Amino acid sequence: MWTIFIAILASAVFLSACGSDDSNGTAGSSDQGLKVRVITSTPTATGSWDKPHYDQYSAAAKELGWNLEVAEAVPYGEADQVLSRWGDEKVDIVFSTDNGFEDNFLAAAEKYPDTDWAMMTALSTTKDLPNVAAYLFDWCEFGFLHGVAGGLASKGTVGLDASIHIIPTTQWVLGAEHGIKTANPDAKVITDYTEDVLDPRKAQELASALIERGADVILPVVQSGNSAQIAARAQADGALYVGAYIDESEYAPKATVTSVLFNLENAYRTVGEQREAGNFKAGIFVQGAEDGVFDFAPFGEGFTDLENPARELLEKLKSGEITIPKKCEDAATG
Repeated sequence: MWTIFIAILASAVFLSACGSDDSNGTAGSSDQGLKVRVITSTPTATGSWDKPHYDQYSAAAKELGWNLEVAEAVPYGEADQVLSRWGDEKVDIVFSTDNGFEDNFLAAAEKYPDTDWAMMTALSTTKDLPNVAAYLFDWCEFGFLHGVAGGLASKGTVGLDASIHIIPTTQWVLGAEHGIKTANPDAKVITDYTEDVLDPRKAQELASALIERGADVILPVVQSGNSAQIAARAQADGALYVGAYIDESEYAPKATVTSVLFNLENAYRTVGEQREAGNFKAGIFVQGAEDGVFDFAPFGEGFTDLENPARELLEKLKSGEITIPKKCEDAATG
């Protein structure tokens, strides 16, 4: 089982509610609206992965009137008890933002067929269960846009600071290489791995090593728990930085060119609307530039001249004028 994102896991389950000021953090007792639950492996207030997810499903919950409860920073070993409790409560929908819960998630979906289960990232299989879906963004396209920003900013070499060898990392790297070369055919690309997703020291040291090897722009790849430290190290070592998932300019305001953003709010909303209508659609659904799930954060001071060419390439990706090499899409099969 490969896991997309792992952070330092808390030993307790934290519960938060949408529209509730209950001091113990549990959801309000209202029976109005769908009962929607979310399980995460990382905190929702920090890091660059679960924070944007939280903003997106909270917005959908507010718009559609969900009774929302979040179990955050749940260790993988404790997932079964959380999912079983929700199944016993016959909640309407359970979302997960981390495919590290895949085995637990699928087992719970099979045990509790009256609840719809939606993984909001990669899922290797739905096991043909009619109450399981996965929504994820196209990692190749995300990597391409990340590379576009890095290539436009670079005067020589772009360094990819990657964590571990998993499918999203492979696709991201292949997409980034294509984006860098599309934006800047003369740029060189160097990629290396920490083989760790937990240790910020390793991520920082790799950033410095890439810069020593000539990289003038650093891109973090599957480094959501360490991106702040990578950004700070890039700035300290005189390199530029392109963030991922959220606007990361606060971590390195002088070095951050821009960040590539994703938005799955419509996917969250779609699952809720399907449940309300009684026509939940099982399957694995990949969304990309054509679906409007990607954007650039504001370009930093001194880099605003790069925004128009970056957005032109984004529009070409949306329209299909630019395509991603087949080897990148094929990497999803391992």
